[in-house]
Amino acid sequence: MNANELACLARQRLSEKRFKHVEGVAKTAQALALQYGADPEKACIAGWLHDLERETPHSQAAAAARAAGIEDESLYKNAMLLHGPLASCRARAEWGIEDEEVLQAVYAHTLGDDTMALLTCVLYLADGIEPGRSYPGVEQLRKTAQEDLYLAVEQALLGSMEHLQNSGKTPHPQSARALERIRAIRKEAKQ
Repeated sequence: MNANELACLARQRLSEKRFKHVEGVAKTAQALALQYGADPEKACIAGWLHDLERETPHSQAAAAARAAGIEDESLYKNAMLLHGPLASCRARAEWGIEDEEVLQAVYAHTLGDDTMALLTCVLYLADGIEPGRSYPGVEQLRKTAQEDLYLAVEQALLGSMEHLQNSGKTPHPQSARALERIRAIRKEAKQ
């Protein structure tokens, strides 16, 4: 499927509010990709895909994820954590997406991953700063995103983890690994 077909699929599957968010992420990811040297078409496709399973009821999402072979049990505790991996699996199996870079970015867009490849960073950040997002610090994060992608991703990861901790929740260990990787990328870039 191409970006236009995925936009139609998103329109069919998602509420108006979620559709607007996904549309904003697709456009923001495309713009970030152009700025930082990622493939803008892949970024747009990843943006359209990333939340296609976000409104799937948890019991249905869990059953589909198990059927798809998603083995990380920590993801099953929270539908919020499962929607990216499930969307990635369905993108391959049902929507004809075979690009590994796109699939990984969609899979990791909520928690990050151990590689924090460029497209993963673009999608992760686009999800947090698309024009419909409104939370304390988002304007500063948008400004940072225009100057330094990896610094903005680091700040977004830290902000997400801090928000969870302030809410009495424990951040997923994958986010801590993603943060370590981003810090290593930034350190390597300075050398």
